Amino acid sequence: ISHQEALFLLKVIFLYFAWHFFVFCTAEHSEFYLLWRATLEIIKNIAAILGGVLSAASVAALISVKAREIISAVIRKYSGSAEATVNTAEIKALLEQHLREDKEFKDGIAVMNEINIEFMKTQCRNTIKLIFYKYNDTKVIPLYEKKTLMTIEELYINKLHGNSFAALLLEEMSHWEVDYESGNLAENDV
Repeated sequence: ISHQEALFLLKVIFLYFAWHFFVFCTAEHSEFYLLWRATLEIIKNIAAILGGVLSAASVAALISVKAREIISAVIRKYSGSAEATVNTAEIKALLEQHLREDKEFKDGIAVMNEINIEFMKTQCRNTIKLIFYKYNDTKVIPLYEKKTLMTIEELYINKLHGNSFAALLLEEMSHWEVDYESGNLAENDV
């Protein structure tokens, strides 16, 4: 007998016993089947009793205010509802405090942001003005100063929405000649 034939025989024997075990367990005369049916009957009876108790409690709660109070007290006692109410109140107070602190923090950030924006606008305006008056006589601007002006223009005009005075200076300097030979900073410019 070969190895494959032996494996096939083992599979057939296993399936044979598995089938007979299944038939035995599901047959109406087996002990397993009778135990299973008894368990299901017990679960069904418990569910019916609980349903009846809950129905009676619902009817009593609908009819009588006193019964409703008693039922809600029992539910609170066993469910920890009173404790949950206290915890909810504490959580609400903490949340409200956190919201107040968060609003104060955001307001402080907004004020600091406005101060920083005004400072940057002033710095950009001053740099534009210094470059303008430095090269106004010759109307020739070095390449590095031109690149600086282009960067400042993008920041000041497009992002910070600066005023028209600096925009006029930038517009005038855009027509000036660019000196490509003085690409390095001079000693007195540093």
